[in-house]
Amino acid sequence: MGRDNKNQYLYGPFERFASSGTVHRLRLVRFLSTLLGLGTVLVTDGAVREVFPNRRDMALGALAFVAFHPMFLYLSGAINNDNLITFWGACTTWGLMRLLRRGFSWPHSLTLGAILGLALITKITAFFLFPAVGVGLLLAARKGRAWRKLWRMGLAMGLSVLLLAGWWFARNWWLYGEVTGTGALLSGIEGITYPVRPTLWQGFRAVVRFQKSFWACFGWNTIPVPYGLYWTLDGIALIAAGGILLLAYRSLRAQTSSSSVETLSRAVEAPQDEAWRCGEKIRLGQVGLLALLAAFFIFAWAHYMTLSQTSGYGRYTFPAVAAMRVLLFGGLAQYLPSQRGPVLASVVHAGMFSFSLFCLVGVLMPAYARPRLMGLTDIAAIPRRLDFD
Repeated sequence: MGRDNKNQYLYGPFERFASSGTVHRLRLVRFLSTLLGLGTVLVTDGAVREVFPNRRDMALGALAFVAFHPMFLYLSGAINNDNLITFWGACTTWGLMRLLRRGFSWPHSLTLGAILGLALITKITAFFLFPAVGVGLLLAARKGRAWRKLWRMGLAMGLSVLLLAGWWFARNWWLYGEVTGTGALLSGIEGITYPVRPTLWQGFRAVVRFQKSFWACFGWNTIPVPYGLYWTLDGIALIAAGGILLLAYRSLRAQTSSSSVETLSRAVEAPQDEAWRCGEKIRLGQVGLLALLAAFFIFAWAHYMTLSQTSGYGRYTFPAVAAMRVLLFGGLAQYLPSQRGPVLASVVHAGMFSFSLFCLVGVLMPAYARPRLMGLTDIAAIPRRLDFD
């Protein structure tokens, strides 16, 4: 677990600025991963604006938690399918927040269905987006009393998913006798599954790996940051969870407050009060849905933990990273007056930027530094030379 040289491969001098060949193509694909990471940040901004339409500081704070999240940055520079499923998850989060705020529409429903279909053929964990989408559709129908639209829009979304992803599951059934292909994957890689049911100790170790790799544990979970940082970040997350409960309480109290009109002036202001209460009700549904998205993907990780020994990776919950980050900053903001929101956003930006910069300069660069070239004196001092090139 040290920070000694972790290089598995070294680029030669002629490969550092290669304009063709394998290294050049690898870097092009890594650049695509970076664009997907940027897209996730931008889509998260859209989701926050739907939840807190009049609070720009909320968007700035939530974006800092995404854009400067060290593990998210690390994956956004690597070749993997997690970047794409994270992007689709963020798009789904935005779509659901927009659905609750603005109601049903044909373009929105078809687009959300297309996103779900593309997510399904990216990674099988996209299945855990569907329960949250189902709850979101029910909440939107209840808000606008649009039960007929619910069936029509739901059918349109289902057809979009079927057209984009149905062929893949039909192929799995044809080849493996199961729609997901997960059984074939787990049985085809030796050592990936538990020989027997995992013990409590194995489960505890998986939880620790998850906690570390969610925030910042690089390589093959072999390059951690100082442990105090993990506990600090977990403590901030717990404080934010209390803030979310406080936000839910305030929204519920706003809905149940008295709406009696006793004077003419109150009668004039009543429509504004009703609109405010309606907005709080929408926000309560949105926050609940964000929490549900996060819970579903934590459950997905926990389920996978019982199947595979390679389950201890926080990136498996990244399709819900937009939801988690909106909740994280939204919860922290509940402890301060709204006027202090920009100050809190600035503090979060400075803290997360410093954290990510430390991970780059203080952790990753030393771990992946090129080995020191030996001089003639060093070579002569080798007691038993192999002379092997």
